[in-house]
Amino acid sequence: MFMARLVIIAALLVGLISVDPPARGQDEDVLSRAKAATALVVSDVRQQLGAAFCVNAQGLFVTTTDIAESAEEIYVVLDAGSERERKLRAKILRSDHKSGVTLLTTDRKVTALQLGDDARLDDAIGLSLLGFTIRPGGIADEYPMLEVKKCRMDSIPKGQSASTDIRLNVALNPGMAGGPLIDANGKAIGIIRSSRSRGKAHSAIPASSAK
Repeated sequence: MFMARLVIIAALLVGLISVDPPARGQDEDVLSRAKAATALVVSDVRQQLGAAFCVNAQGLFVTTTDIAESAEEIYVVLDAGSERERKLRAKILRSDHKSGVTLLTTDRKVTALQLGDDARLDDAIGLSLLGFTIRPGGIADEYPMLEVKKCRMDSIPKGQSASTDIRLNVALNPGMAGGPLIDANGKAIGIIRSSRSRGKAHSAIPASSAK
């Protein structure tokens, strides 16, 4: 047994056995783009409303309808809480109350996320959520920094699909609402749903609703 271990160690040192590099670097690249595309949504009085993410480099953002319509004037804050923080005025381009999705437009070019295929989701796929922690009252001198959480879909009951609602296995605070649910390739396959009644969000709107 001891000799076998020595042989394996020696082989590793001379490169006879290939070791796959960790996937962490790829994950960081994927998350870096997702972070650059995700913004904090605030009102003209600095009230923090939720999140949004860019789906077109010309400055087109997606969020939930109740977030976008909760203030007369809204802004998206990119790189919130960092030295690169940018606050852009946003306008509602279109709202679909049936799906709960709103499109916002700004006058700046922004890193964008591609929309993925939510029809192929299953509960074995690892997913990531991006959003913010909002303090009670939603107003603070400094904006919160973006957070990332890992999650999976809840099991889909037999005979049902995720076509209208992507149920998640985590409880999220309201600051996550409007943010992207991304797959391992960094494509947005869902929009975190708002749930004002209990202050938690447990599901996402399929990204196909925004197409």
